[in-house]
Amino acid sequence: MTFETTAWAINGAMMNSSLARRAEFAAVGGADGIVQKGDLAVTQLAVPGVGFLIGPGVGLVRNDYQSAPNETYVVSNPGSHTFPAVDMPAADAAERYYLVVIAVGDPDFSQVGHPFMGSDDPPAGTETTFDYVRPVLVQVANSSVTSISSPYPHLVLARIRIPANTTTITNSLITDLRKLARP
Repeated sequence: MTFETTAWAINGAMMNSSLARRAEFAAVGGADGIVQKGDLAVTQLAVPGVGFLIGPGVGLVRNDYQSAPNETYVVSNPGSHTFPAVDMPAADAAERYYLVVIAVGDPDFSQVGHPFMGSDDPPAGTETTFDYVRPVLVQVANSSVTSISSPYPHLVLARIRIPANTTTITNSLITDLRKLARP
C-alpha cells in the first residue's frame, strides 16, 4: 500500500511526522518565508553591543533535506530572542558579512553539513527538550549575498556587516532579507 496508514487528525491514531509536514506544505502551497510582515525581524540589542535580537513571529521553511521538497516546517519564536555575544565572531582586521539564518535539524535526515546537528543528535533521553530550531550565523563572501545553498532546511532573515575591528552591532549594519511566504 502506498498511502499513509493514518489520515490527518484521527483521534488515537499514531501519525508519522512527515504527514504533518506534507499537510503544512499543502496548506501553504509550498511557500516559505515569514508569515506576517513584522515576523522574526533582526534588530540591534536595546543597548547596541555584541549580539542582536530576533523578534517574535512565525516562519515557514521548506524541507530542503529532500531533493524534491514536498514538506514544510513551521518555526515559531514566541518572544524576542537574544543572539548571545558568545556565539558572535570575534573582532577581525577585515570587514566580514554574515547571514542570520534559522536552521532546522531533523534526525530523520542526513546531518552532513548541518551547523549544529550531529548524526547522534538528539542524545538519548533529550528528544522532547532538544533545540531542533536555532538561529545561526553563516559567513558569506560579500554584501551582495542574500541566500545560501545548504543541504538543511533554513530561513534567511538578515545580513549583518561587521566592519574591521568591530564587535558592536547596530541597526545600520543589519540588512533585512526576510520575505513574506504568502504576500
